[in-house]
Amino acid sequence: KGALMASVQAKIKDILETTNNTEKGRIEQAAFLAHKSKKENFTDLSEKKKMDTVLNRIKSNKKVLVIGDTGKVSELLTAQGNNVKLISNSEIIVIICKYLLKIDSYLATSIELPFKNSAFDYCLVLDTLGNQKNMGAFLEELERVTKTNGNILLALAIPSGFDGKSSQLWAIQADTVDNKTLILDLK
Repeated sequence: KGALMASVQAKIKDILETTNNTEKGRIEQAAFLAHKSKKENFTDLSEKKKMDTVLNRIKSNKKVLVIGDTGKVSELLTAQGNNVKLISNSEIIVIICKYLLKIDSYLATSIELPFKNSAFDYCLVLDTLGNQKNMGAFLEELERVTKTNGNILLALAIPSGFDGKSSQLWAIQADTVDNKTLILDLK
């Protein structure tokens, strides 16, 4: 196990060094820092409530695609008995999740998902909606890989100034988690 950890650390160092001062480097650095900042358990109350809401929605024995995770949510969903696949645009997150956390992880963009049609019971998108350059293509791709009776869940930070009116959202079903996070269920 020590050799695996050393190998992963060396690969992360190599990625950070070779992508320094590039757009990819900024993505990798942000992802690495986000992963490092995650504690063993969610200590921030709003994060814990968000994860509890997600875990209660998904239950167990489901095929779940997770986008925008640094690994902890996928780990919890896997421990809950789900078959989880993680998508990230960060090579570092994919390496950490695949080799250290043993989560089936893929380096891909969210508008070209490497899965067959109707592959998942749930697609869970964590706090990455604002990063999507082509929202229509992103939502179509999520719909493509989600089973007909499946669910697409978007966990979003609520923007300041949001007054809670559903006309401001395209949510069919939504849970507000302590006025900081919204869980949208689009199917």
